[in-house]
Amino acid sequence: MQRSSINSLLLSQTPGSTPHCAPYQHKKVIFVVYSCREHLYRFPLSTLKLQRMVRPTPHPLTVFSLIPWSPRAEDVVDHPENQHLVSLVPGAPSRNNEGGEPRGLNIGFHIGSRSRYTLATLGRNGDIFVEGSNIPRIQCSFEIHQDTDEIMLYDRSTSRSTQTIGEKAMPFVEERRERYIVVGQEEDVNNEFGFGSQRDPVRFRVHWHDQEFNYKEEISYREDHPRFTRTVDDETPTALPSMRATRIHTPVVQTAGVQGRVKKIRYYKKKQIGKGSFGEVWKAVDVDTGKFFALKLVKWPDLQSREYTALKREVEYSAGLSHVSYYPEARALFQISIN
Repeated sequence: MQRSSINSLLLSQTPGSTPHCAPYQHKKVIFVVYSCREHLYRFPLSTLKLQRMVRPTPHPLTVFSLIPWSPRAEDVVDHPENQHLVSLVPGAPSRNNEGGEPRGLNIGFHIGSRSRYTLATLGRNGDIFVEGSNIPRIQCSFEIHQDTDEIMLYDRSTSRSTQTIGEKAMPFVEERRERYIVVGQEEDVNNEFGFGSQRDPVRFRVHWHDQEFNYKEEISYREDHPRFTRTVDDETPTALPSMRATRIHTPVVQTAGVQGRVKKIRYYKKKQIGKGSFGEVWKAVDVDTGKFFALKLVKWPDLQSREYTALKREVEYSAGLSHVSYYPEARALFQISIN
């Protein structure tokens, strides 16, 4: 902000005086020192009621917006370094259920982040500046899955302090070294997250926009930073597993004939892709990996009926499939759920 504009702003807030300001920056916080009526004042510029025009609608390349859901999150939205990402978000809920359209941080392809697959980073050195002594350089980030285009929330903090919140929250897998999870649009899965101290957390709520993008095309327009470019898949393990892994198509049941660890799949339904003689088939997303799989919801038939025999035969046949192209939109994963 220019010194003349700060002078006019101070003059509007202190009528009858002629202030003279001298702005300076210290640790990414812009302070203002001004003399008025033989007194010297020093305060952060963010405490002023800035008369800055806010975008009436999100940026055209915005995928989703972060709505502040705590007082400290509102401070992040109000910070001068984040003002270029702030806009009004029509149709989004507000924390206090007040009238009017809430403000939010626009997350999308218009942010020039470190990697092509990174939408935005949050932290003291992130694309979205978050102030605080307990905030690391990069607290968390939103990434695009390279195969399925699902949005992933990564916890980048060494203290593992980023958490998902809400009724439909699925927490991070604590046993895994890297902490990441899908942020789902269809069923509002993990659409609220927070970090920081328990007394004064930074909490945001994700508000999705109806605009559809060709993610592969948008990513092709972006360039990786030379220092942070990805030369190998980040998800590739660097060591062999220490125990026998369960085949990915093993039925999720506990029987004497099933040996090894049974894979527990946490998922949400994305869209219905068909109906069969025994139920519905859905395209689902594994929230722990971001990959797709086919989910068949069936109704439990009578044990003495012909339908039960046919269903049992289909389950046994499906459990033996191992081809990666079993379903074109799925990724070689099959699960039976009883409705």
